[in-house]
This record gives sequence, structure tokens and C-alpha cells, in this order.
Amino acid sequence: MSGSMELDKQNCYCGSGSTFATCCKPLLTGAKIASTAEQMMRSRYSAFSTRNSDYLILTHHPGQRRTDDKKTLPNTLENSHWLELKIVDTSGGKEFDDVGTVEFIAKFEQNAKIHLLHERSNFVREGGRWFYVDGEHFETSTAPEIKLRRNDPCWCGSGKKYKKCHANS
Repeated sequence: MSGSMELDKQNCYCGSGSTFATCCKPLLTGAKIASTAEQMMRSRYSAFSTRNSDYLILTHHPGQRRTDDKKTLPNTLENSHWLELKIVDTSGGKEFDDVGTVEFIAKFEQNAKIHLLHERSNFVREGGRWFYVDGEHFETSTAPEIKLRRNDPCWCGSGKKYKKCHANS
């Protein structure tokens, strides 16, 4: 079975409980557009997880993009591994709304340490498409850094030791 087909059958990165093929992949490939702010948030998380910088730039509000995003974002994505997304709250952002907020907590690994990102993201719908505008970060939710040791179980859930799985990725 090819790697792409295996990805299609796995649970979606966003934690929705659906498969990647039926949840975020159609959004990441442009086959569908997000119908709610939460769906946009989940698809952006999946884009971080799959290192899809083009989608992240495309779904960032044009007025908020930086001229060097195409150059800097891939490097940022290469150095982090996204582990888990939990949606805390949503406000607005439904199918017929034009604005919405999604509060979330995301767990990620960077430099062999586990971190939490707690943010309330603002979204706007323009021309029928949802865009990420900006977000408010909550400093109080930062997790104590967890240093992964070579013989610890890998954070990805593979069942392998960290040294045999993602230690060198």
C-alpha cells in the first residue's frame, strides 16, 4: 500500500474522529473549502501536521500575510511535530456567519521537548472563504517542558522507542 493511501485511512490529524481522506485532505488539496471557522481551524492544524505551508499561507488573511512567509514557514514547519489538537470553545463562525473565534490547545514537539500552544484564533469569511486573521495567546497554559529521552516511547504513538522513531527526524 502506498504511503498516500495509508495517510488517507488514518484518523485525521485534527482529532475529529474521521479519516484524513474524508476530513481535512479535501480542504488541503483544494477539492473543498471550509464551511465553518472551526473546520478552517482544524484544516490549518492538519496543514501544520503535514507541513503544508502553501495551504497555511493561502488560508491566512491576505492583509496579515508577511512577504517572507514562503521562505520562513517551511523551516518552521520542519522543526516541529504536531501531536494533538483540542478545541476548547467556538463563538460564531457557523455556515452563515462572517466572523468567528476558535479557542484551542495544541500539543507539539520541538527540539525533543513537548510544548502547548493555547490560542483564541479569529477568523473572517470573505468571498465565501474562511481566513485566519490573528490570535490571542494564553501564556498561563504553557506546559512545563518535557525532555524526551532516547529510550522513552515515541510521542507519535508508534509504540517504538523515541530513538528508533523520531529522534533523528
